[in-house]
Amino acid sequence: SKKGNSRILTVMGLKQDELDGAIRFSFYSGNTSEEIDKTVEVLKKSVEQIRKMR
Repeated sequence: SKKGNSRILTVMGLKQDELDGAIRFSFYSGNTSEEIDKTVEVLKKSVEQIRKMR
């Protein structure tokens, strides 16, 4: 919901379409391996679905 480009990603040289599609994940020391694994699993499925839409 944040407006504008990430300063860090811009400095890294990402193109505008990459900046527009960036997703930020925040983790902390209390996250479990299971939570991270589930996040990766859901992200992979979501990317597959989005690619099918193109």
